Amino acid sequence: MSTIVPQARLRAEIDALADVAEAIGFGLPGPARSWRERRREHLSGVVRRYVEPRLAVPDLPIVIALFGPTGSGKSTIFNTLAGRTISPAGVLRPTTSRAVAWVHPRHAAAVQTMAGGEGAVELVADEHPVLGSITLIDTPDIDSIMEHHREQTLSILEACDMAIAVTTPQRYADAVPWEVLGDLSERALDVVVVMNRAARRSSGAVTDLARMLREARVGEVESADDVVVIQEQRIRADGRLHGYALRRLAGRLESLASRRSSVTARALAAAVRHCAAVGRELADEVDAQHREASALLHVVEEVRSTHVAEVAERLEAGRLVRDEVVVRWQRMIGLTDLAALVDRGFARVRNLTRSGSVVPDPVIDRVDREVVDELAELGVRYAERAATAIELSWGVSEPGMTLLEGLERVDVRPEATEAVAAWRSHVVSLVAESGEGSFRVARMASLGVNAAATLLLLGVFASTGGVTGGEVGIVAGAAAAQQTVLERLFGTAAASRLADTARTELVSRIGDMIVSATTPYVEALRRLADDPELAERLREQASVVESVLGDYVRA
Repeated sequence: MSTIVPQARLRAEIDALADVAEAIGFGLPGPARSWRERRREHLSGVVRRYVEPRLAVPDLPIVIALFGPTGSGKSTIFNTLAGRTISPAGVLRPTTSRAVAWVHPRHAAAVQTMAGGEGAVELVADEHPVLGSITLIDTPDIDSIMEHHREQTLSILEACDMAIAVTTPQRYADAVPWEVLGDLSERALDVVVVMNRAARRSSGAVTDLARMLREARVGEVESADDVVVIQEQRIRADGRLHGYALRRLAGRLESLASRRSSVTARALAAAVRHCAAVGRELADEVDAQHREASALLHVVEEVRSTHVAEVAERLEAGRLVRDEVVVRWQRMIGLTDLAALVDRGFARVRNLTRSGSVVPDPVIDRVDREVVDELAELGVRYAERAATAIELSWGVSEPGMTLLEGLERVDVRPEATEAVAAWRSHVVSLVAESGEGSFRVARMASLGVNAAATLLLLGVFASTGGVTGGEVGIVAGAAAAQQTVLERLFGTAAASRLADTARTELVSRIGDMIVSATTPYVEALRRLADDPELAERLREQASVVESVLGDYVRA
């Protein structure tokens, strides 16, 4: 079967995998954020700068990068292999400040793309016979004090088919190169390990290096014989080693060149499998991020429900508004006298209404304004308390603490006043709609809808709880008078139902204020946390890539 179709499918599916990975923001702050971002960029880099160019131009040479710690002599080895000074070497560190590629002219553009684009690598074109099958890239020191040097080297290693790791008896156990070797091993990249500047007494170092490589599963090192050893020697006047010093390394490269197709095919397949594995890894991290975001969101939801429940509980117990405030409002209306009057019959109320002596409109208006102001202020306090509770809870975690930086609170005061005024209007509507039948219509007409609505408002808050001493009798008397008027006006069952409806609506209004005050915290989370569905898409695409890779390899 022609390889064109499997090759095209593999290219399309690996591109789709990178697209999904690149759509993940990993914006939620936290200790894992930078690592997640690096893994995402790693997958993108391997796909965009290695897998796709390799699939697009299958006959590209084997791209091999030389890397190692400062002073390991890799540039000298590089120049010796090239037969001329291409990459400067010297005593000042870091010496190599930009990657240098020794490349055949017809492969220069593709290698430039793989190495990171225009300007990322210095191209030295040459028609040396070996360059038909191999491209060599000398990289900046992996442990350079210049951070961007290390980043460039890591980026180039992502785009290579193989690597030559150069070290010395003094530097072979350094931590940074071993971190890189671990990454290359994870990708199953072939690595040729070179012990440079080895003295006769360095055999123990070579043996120890081979052991470390074997334990870390780097390359195919089984024994010290698998490590390429370059003996310590004088450098020639032109800055290169004598040719015989690199005979073994050059022989390895010639052997690779003779097997170019199989070497690059193996490297490509290993890279694709690695990308699929990293895709699943990123999916797990999306899930983990979602759990972290959900924990923060749970705090918001719990704070909201707790504060709304407290409002409902206090309102039901008659403790939402201070009793002395409710009593003052009842006194302003003359509730006790009104109750006594109602006990004598609504006809009497109607007669007094005609003479203008029952609860004047200015009094009703004043009480209504105070009720609205009191409840609006109460709603603001609950909203601010909810915001404070979230901030205290979030502030004990790194993600929450970072999210709080620069987050401004919402001023719910205008919304609170408007919401309570709307609640008051709603209660008036309930009262107006409750006058069913001529009997209740007559009662309502006797007192007036607004007055009846205000009495219902006060009935929502009436309680004897929280008051001690001589005031208990006053509060209890006012509550009894309140109940008498409401039951005479609406009927016992209807009065209870209307009060419950008004309470439910008020709790809902204050709940809306709490939601408004806490919405910025939810929005901050939603802006930064990724859609959890991306995790499943990554897993599915990784499986598709592996399936298509199987077809490509078999073809």
